[in-house]
Amino acid sequence: MKRKLISLILISTITSCLFTGCGSDSQTTPDKNEEVKSETDKVQDDSPKSEEKAESKPKPEKKQKEESETDTDIDYEVSYAPVLNEVHKVVTSGYDYDKKYKYISDGLMEKCMYPGDGDLSEVVGYVLDDISGDGIPELIIGCDEEYGDYPKQSYIYSVFSLQNDKPIKVFDGWARSSYRWIGDDHFYYCGSGGAAITLFGENHLSKDGLEIVWDDFYFSDEKAGGVIGVYHNTTGIFDANESEELNISEDEFWDKMDDYEKQCKLLSWTPIGKYVSKASGASSEITAYAKFLSSYMDHPAMSTTLSEEFGEEDKPESSDGVLFSLIYVDDDDIPELAVANGDAPWNPVHIFTYKDGEVKETGEYSMYGKMYYSPKKGYILPMYYIPAVNAEIEIYGSDETILFNLDRDAKSFISPNDYNSKFLSDAKNMEDELTLMKEAAPLGITAMGAPIIDDSYLTEGEILIEGKHAEQIPGIWYLDTDDYEAPTWIEFDTNGTFTTHYDDTYAGTVGYIEYEQDSPLLEDGGIYYLYNSDGTEYDAFEIGPNKEHGYMMNFFGKIYYKNQGR
Repeated sequence: MKRKLISLILISTITSCLFTGCGSDSQTTPDKNEEVKSETDKVQDDSPKSEEKAESKPKPEKKQKEESETDTDIDYEVSYAPVLNEVHKVVTSGYDYDKKYKYISDGLMEKCMYPGDGDLSEVVGYVLDDISGDGIPELIIGCDEEYGDYPKQSYIYSVFSLQNDKPIKVFDGWARSSYRWIGDDHFYYCGSGGAAITLFGENHLSKDGLEIVWDDFYFSDEKAGGVIGVYHNTTGIFDANESEELNISEDEFWDKMDDYEKQCKLLSWTPIGKYVSKASGASSEITAYAKFLSSYMDHPAMSTTLSEEFGEEDKPESSDGVLFSLIYVDDDDIPELAVANGDAPWNPVHIFTYKDGEVKETGEYSMYGKMYYSPKKGYILPMYYIPAVNAEIEIYGSDETILFNLDRDAKSFISPNDYNSKFLSDAKNMEDELTLMKEAAPLGITAMGAPIIDDSYLTEGEILIEGKHAEQIPGIWYLDTDDYEAPTWIEFDTNGTFTTHYDDTYAGTVGYIEYEQDSPLLEDGGIYYLYNSDGTEYDAFEIGPNKEHGYMMNFFGKIYYKNQGR
């Protein structure tokens, strides 16, 4: 019966698995949180093999939490707003493969790709509940699914906890590595790594809500000669050498799995579609800009100067041609809104700001719906191209100008069109769109022309990179040497994936980083190799982090600095 269930799940998700790494090495653990209990909790290698059918350890009766244990005065939807905002956007607007997501699991991505019947915003939901018992509720993202003849169960895509008032992802679930709710603040895990490998067990969260603690973890694996062995431990590690081999039949193994299936219960989800009305987490300028853009086609900003010059109206024909973006022109914390009604010669870029509770236009610049600006410096180059000769730079908010010098300023300007822009017709939830735009808006430009942006989306989660100072590698590294053939910035995430970029946000090379050895020259440094996704070598760097900014240099003297360049 269990094998029938797994077949049904695999058939329904096999296509999506091609996009989510189902072909990865089966010798990896079912979850990133590997050893989460003390050494004394491990099953010893020399323990006798069980002669009886293995029994799960009885769960201690959980003390019911008192109402006073959780601070009901705190709006935890606001605390988890970064997660809920992103989940709401993906569910209502669709998964965008060109975007970097901080909180979206592979399981939710699969659901967005194959939503089935019904409104996805009503199907995918969230639960806020203190399942760790520390008085602070965790956030659970998931939905109910029904496979074959089995009753509906609550599948969990992600669980988040709060650390220093910031959401931290504890674990993710997806088709072939799923978590389900079995009540009493415990989860049932079920995974598959091929014909010979099935994994399942029970776990819960640590007291601080930041780790998985395994109560029981069972798995099958192929031994020498093709014989299938069955194993058990309480660490969640997929390793026969660190587990107890069980002397039970295949049917008993499947029966134990069925017993867990029967324990699964439904969670009371709040549909993600209802989230926005409760707590959007948006700042006042975001709310104002969203309202302004939502009715923009009724009151578009139009240039009189260019209209008179060309004899054409600067009026948008439809929302398909209206491009908008959030940019930091001056040096305050409120981003400006840039809007272009089209890409014709009579379409300038209109700049708006939020002041005194209102959205106000502060000026119009350039033509063809494109201009250049220098983030946070208040400099606007009112042209749709970088000039090859000297020109004038306008000082935002004044009538003053300064001379543009090609040698000095060529790499000091970027265009809103190249970073973080969107057509009005593509914006499904305006507040969500603008919130993400604000987070990704460039805060400056390095000497090599790379946009300086917030790299926190790369640094959250468990770090799987090995080697010296691996914890300092995730983030953005900026080119410091003048090399027109080199990427101007490189992203590294906590999984060890790197992405190169040149003079725009589009990805160049994607691959992975591996630790090679200690540096023979650099004190307390290490040698790391970068590989293309096909396993061929891309580059090699000597990395020497320090407290303010690490630096890495390849064998040809190409240097990158961590954070905002040097």
